[in-house]
Amino acid sequence: ELKTEQKDDDAQKAFCDKDLEKSETTKKDLENSIASSAALIEETQEASATAANEIVTAQAEIKNLDTAVAEASEQRKSEHGEYTQFMAENDMAQQLLEKAKQKLFKFYRPNVAKEEPAAADAAVFVQLVTLRAAPPTPPDTWGAYSQKDGKSNGVIALIENLQKELKDDGTEAKHDEETSQKGYERLMTDSQENRAQLADSITNKEAAKADLDEKAESTKELKRSQDAELMNTQGYISQLHSSCDFLIANYDLRKAARGNEIESLANAKAVLSGAGFS
Repeated sequence: ELKTEQKDDDAQKAFCDKDLEKSETTKKDLENSIASSAALIEETQEASATAANEIVTAQAEIKNLDTAVAEASEQRKSEHGEYTQFMAENDMAQQLLEKAKQKLFKFYRPNVAKEEPAAADAAVFVQLVTLRAAPPTPPDTWGAYSQKDGKSNGVIALIENLQKELKDDGTEAKHDEETSQKGYERLMTDSQENRAQLADSITNKEAAKADLDEKAESTKELKRSQDAELMNTQGYISQLHSSCDFLIANYDLRKAARGNEIESLANAKAVLSGAGFS
């Protein structure tokens, strides 16, 4: 019986040692897995939050870009309107100056006048030319008589200078208009490219965020399973300690006591076997 008990203790201790070691290893692995799952959940949630912020930022950039494009279009429209009005007024002013100059040419330089004088004007012109050709003798008190050629040349030169300034202003305005239009077209092209890139970025980030959120949820589900398994393992380890701790702590004493008792019984048996009875 003692030998049988000892065999039972040996088997029980071997089972306890094996299962305790195995369960502790399982517990440690589960704890590591749970820690990894928790870290992965935190990492994916942070990455998802970052992607969400980047999406909001990109959407704001698109909104600002659209606003800038609208403002630039409105400004370009206004500038073009001002340019059109300026050129019309400039052209009108040049025409008026040209008419005034031709009037002076008709009077002072008929040989270079571009327009043929009307009949009434021609009579006046001939009369004026005659007067200029034979001017009356001025009274002595008036001083020497002087023709108006000098003054007319000054007025014509002034008109021509004004025409040149208007022409230069028109050339400069045209250059500015072309430069502004090219800049506007370049801005529109760049804005469209930037908007397309931002839109693609938003689409990609939304897809990435969806993947991160899905990964976080699946990892949470895995962690819940790992937590449940760890709880079961801890419960099993607790049961093992309840049934194994006493045996493991007293195994050597119990084994030694049984050995002594077996030896004593064997000695007693030997003595009894050699004894004589009368």
